Amino acid sequence: MRNTMNIIATLLAGGALLAFSPAAFGQTPDADSRAKVSDGDLKAFVRTYVETQRLRDIYEPQIQNAADQAEKQEIQKQAAEELQDTLEGENLTVDDYNRIFRIVNSDDGLRVIVLRMIEEERSNSR
Repeated sequence: MRNTMNIIATLLAGGALLAFSPAAFGQTPDADSRAKVSDGDLKAFVRTYVETQRLRDIYEPQIQNAADQAEKQEIQKQAAEELQDTLEGENLTVDDYNRIFRIVNSDDGLRVIVLRMIEEERSNSR
């Protein structure tokens, strides 16, 4: 159960940071940072990020409105299972996701590109 909760905390908290990070528009990505993440990995990261935000929108209110601790834990377990399924569907681990997240947030130009990819993915998901 502890590992399940770590998955939720890592993905939901990490995703929120990317959404609110200031982007330095006009800067080009550092070639070294981009070389550390393949285009396929970036696409998988973006799809996972968008799905994580969707799940967060669904489960956060349910968790906050849970009648008791047992109900809260059951909802958290369900959310963690869906997050794990999302990661597995994209062939990512929590460590992979976090590694890509750190690279994206350390490179302003790459962050701009990823934020655009996220917006595109969101519009395609509707």
